[in-house]
Amino acid sequence: MPEATDVRKLARACITRISRTLIAERRERILPEFRLDDFQQRVVDSQARFMRVVAPAGSGKTRTLIAKAINVLDASDNSRVLCLTFTNAAANEFRERASKLHTSLANRLQVSTLNAFGYDTLKVTNESLKVVSPGNKIIGAAYGVIKELMPESSIWGGKTQPQFYAPILELADMTKSLGFDHLADRNEAQEQYNFVEALDMVPLLQNLMAEIGIEDSPKTAFTNTWFPFWKKLTEKLWKSNLITLDDQKYWALNRLANHGGTQQWLCGKRFSHILVDEFQDINILDLFLISQIALVTEASLIIVGDDDQCIYEWRGCTSLFIQRPDLFFEAVLGNQEFETVLLKRNYRCPHNIVIHSKHLINTNQDRITKDTVPMREDDANIRIIPLPAAYMTMNVVDELAAFLADKHPQHTVAIVGRKKCQLIPIQILLTRRGTKFAIDTDLNVFGGKAFQDFRKFMEFPKIYTQARQTSKNVEDLLALLNRIKKTPVSKQENQEIHKWLSEKKPKTLQEAVIKFREYPGKFKRGFVQPQEVISELIFFLESSSVVACLYRAGDVFKGFQKDFVKSKEDIFYSDPPFSHLADLAVNYDNDFDAFLSDIDRAIERAAGADPRGAKIELMTALRTKGREFDTVIVLDVNDGIWPNKKSQEEGRLEEERRLFYVTVTRTKNNLLLFESGRVQGQRMAASPFIQEMALPTSAWLSDPQLERLSHELLAQLKI
Repeated sequence: MPEATDVRKLARACITRISRTLIAERRERILPEFRLDDFQQRVVDSQARFMRVVAPAGSGKTRTLIAKAINVLDASDNSRVLCLTFTNAAANEFRERASKLHTSLANRLQVSTLNAFGYDTLKVTNESLKVVSPGNKIIGAAYGVIKELMPESSIWGGKTQPQFYAPILELADMTKSLGFDHLADRNEAQEQYNFVEALDMVPLLQNLMAEIGIEDSPKTAFTNTWFPFWKKLTEKLWKSNLITLDDQKYWALNRLANHGGTQQWLCGKRFSHILVDEFQDINILDLFLISQIALVTEASLIIVGDDDQCIYEWRGCTSLFIQRPDLFFEAVLGNQEFETVLLKRNYRCPHNIVIHSKHLINTNQDRITKDTVPMREDDANIRIIPLPAAYMTMNVVDELAAFLADKHPQHTVAIVGRKKCQLIPIQILLTRRGTKFAIDTDLNVFGGKAFQDFRKFMEFPKIYTQARQTSKNVEDLLALLNRIKKTPVSKQENQEIHKWLSEKKPKTLQEAVIKFREYPGKFKRGFVQPQEVISELIFFLESSSVVACLYRAGDVFKGFQKDFVKSKEDIFYSDPPFSHLADLAVNYDNDFDAFLSDIDRAIERAAGADPRGAKIELMTALRTKGREFDTVIVLDVNDGIWPNKKSQEEGRLEEERRLFYVTVTRTKNNLLLFESGRVQGQRMAASPFIQEMALPTSAWLSDPQLERLSHELLAQLKI
């Protein structure tokens, strides 16, 4: 195995080479005083009742929208503007910037997220609503409704199955997000299904239905099986005053379409203009709600967004809505159509980021044609850093983060992974070094029970042959048996095995495993013979290195493997990190103590660290949207990760390209793309997105010393 000193030597050599071109000062945008350009002014001056503003990244969208709102309000005392955003942060920013420019108009400008607007709409007639969300206490009441209805359905054979409560609630929300109406009959439901199918969104339903045990052909399963149950569930939750976040929009749409009092309330707001920000992020439910608001108010409608930044397809979004608004707002438009204004100037990004990201995104065929012009003259430092293996990338990124935190403490850094599990080894390394960083709580795998159980399992090869108390050996074997299959051993089987094995008095865990061969009964409800699992357990427990142990754990223990239902409660199951941890474990060889010590530090940090003030942030690519950093570090820019393998198989390359485009346009100064030649034990080529960016040869980090060190380390690698 490679020596730790050799890895650090490579990392230091990399940092020396990177630092020669690193832009470390916090540069301000080199621009004259900002004024509306001709394209932005056209938006402000237009009298069109319906307008689509195509606003690429960095085009001054928010400033233009605020100027439009102020112009509308200045023009008439009777004007009222409703601005709908998709995040609270965007709503707060819009509200704050608008009030600074024109404080006297604030009482005629309402800025709200779609969810908040929907909730306000519902409170007009019902003050008793309680919002259900994952992790809050009210979710138990929602599960109680599901429990009550499950035996009435043939889906689960008339039985209650608690493991499906969470995915049933998620599928119910997805059904609403895709525009289905619980008041619709079967034929109307089929028509909506055909619409969803035309938008290529059926897999969103199909995958969730499979998770709750509905396996028929998608259309038949949906209309004949799921839809009738969903109608009852939706009505029952509403009558119980229980609403989810999606219900805030769903029931607002329902009330605005069917309840005269709610319609009068909205008309009383006297909105003359509706502005919708980030329109590319809407799903079908959002589309229907916006349309209903526009119909009731008869207001002017201005939609703003960029199809190249549509990256939330997993929640039912599609770039088609902003690409073809005349088609989807037909009921609102009457005989009119949308005027389109394209904002063509990028004021935010460095010159070369605009040029090369444009090369990248122009590869997409299904998009609005744009010719964005960079207004900044300065270039970012763009570097592609090829390293032979992922463990080298991890160590170099760790060294780089420490360098920036020490030498440039105000420098903002994003370390970006395509998947959550890529961030876990980086967390461990940064924690070991003591580098302060921030990561969103829902991305932090260390706090969950699954990871803590897994951490305990990593001790077993080390203590496998050590003499210990009988009770510990028995308990640890039972822990292993509870994870060998997808579902744990039943309570009765657990008691029977515990009693039988305790009588054998095994002195070591190894002895407990060997004696279990003789267990006379079956377990796992009679489907598995003891002999079937013993060889797998021994295969894991006799691992001689940390790397082997991790790979074997991922193969042997089905109870740790990916599980959509369990992932609702514990993020570990959304993408178990065995192979990425195995890449990290090259640093440890057979030193289980050092590995476990670093894991324990990461667990401790996850439980109590205060991330406030951290300039280094770890995030997935989806979390980069709307953010900006001095340096953006992208991990494992390899084919199979960027784009990911599943997207390639499903023909969703354009979605992946949009996500990469959003990621690389977040940088102010430095864009560092790490390409790892070997990831998760497999050889991987560079991402095709790198070639599509048409970067100059000088962007590739090349140095004879680095190449020599890399090849020496690779030659030592024994995986």
